[in-house]
Amino acid sequence: TELSKIEGYDPTSTKLAKYQVVKTEIASRGKIFKESLKNEKVLVPKKEVTSVVQKAVNEVPKRSLLLQSTDPVIKQYFRVMKSALVELPGNLLGLQKLIEILDDAYENARGKQAFGSDKISALDDVHKAGRDALTKYLIEKAQTTEVKAMKRSLWNLYRAADMLKIAAEKESGSILGRKMQEYPITTKVIKSGAQATGIGGAVNILTP
Repeated sequence: TELSKIEGYDPTSTKLAKYQVVKTEIASRGKIFKESLKNEKVLVPKKEVTSVVQKAVNEVPKRSLLLQSTDPVIKQYFRVMKSALVELPGNLLGLQKLIEILDDAYENARGKQAFGSDKISALDDVHKAGRDALTKYLIEKAQTTEVKAMKRSLWNLYRAADMLKIAAEKESGSILGRKMQEYPITTKVIKSGAQATGIGGAVNILTP
């Protein structure tokens, strides 16, 4: 699998630790990918990019009970996109940079929301729609098989990070999960302790 190719990825570690490793890998591969895009001479009309994102994001309220088309989350997402596009080149490199800018803006906005807030789910849905639409668009526009394959690989990592983020939040919602995140080196001890003594006993193993 894509995750097994990542150096330092430990399938027995906490969900949070896995998420952090995957995000680091995304940043690393992203730099390499952007270098490869310098040889791609494809022009990308900015109006077309805007249309691709708007079409995808505007579909989200139709299948979500948490969003309406006039939701501030959607309006802010479009504002960030349009502002970024003004400064970016109209090519595949600019398109990849836009994806990264939107990802950073999403992570920043998400971090400001209260744990368990409905706004988090709304942000998740909007950003996934926008990011995935841009990713598909980039793959379609790319001329070389190598670039297409690299972007698909990055996309797989983004989706894996999405799932690990949610799993990490659920993990941190339990006493055992919080202990596992607080003491990641002792994850294996916790798991074996949980089997031997139950969750309460496992927590006590790591309690100072």
